[in-house]
Amino acid sequence: MQLLYKFKNEGQEISKEAAAQLNYIEESILVNEDAVICAIYFNILVNILINILGSKKNSPFGQYRAIHYFNRIEFQHQGSPHAHTLLWLENAPQDPLGAGKQDPKALINQLISVSSSEASGNIKLQTHKHTFTCYKK
Repeated sequence: MQLLYKFKNEGQEISKEAAAQLNYIEESILVNEDAVICAIYFNILVNILINILGSKKNSPFGQYRAIHYFNRIEFQHQGSPHAHTLLWLENAPQDPLGAGKQDPKALINQLISVSSSEASGNIKLQTHKHTFTCYKK
């Protein structure tokens, strides 16, 4: 938001605190008026995330660091980008349907959590609510 504000206001800078105080409308205007910079920034963040996931030292997956990936970037109705990413993990079970069926289950249980207590206070943003557009059956 600081960078977008600076571009919009002819080089005038604001502090992190002032940027955090911008309301939703002000933020939306800044984003909508400079969608290219927002898309470039999002792309940089995705690349940083991929580098972290593939890092031997910093991967949150530990011994299962990402060695290959496939990304698909899509844009929502308002133009907000999001990424769909498929990762190939080092040391992952090779045959999930073969003799060692328990290995993939252990890997999934180790890497994936669905606990609302781990949602950093933002569980309401990730909880489904039925609307007229969702398929209930």
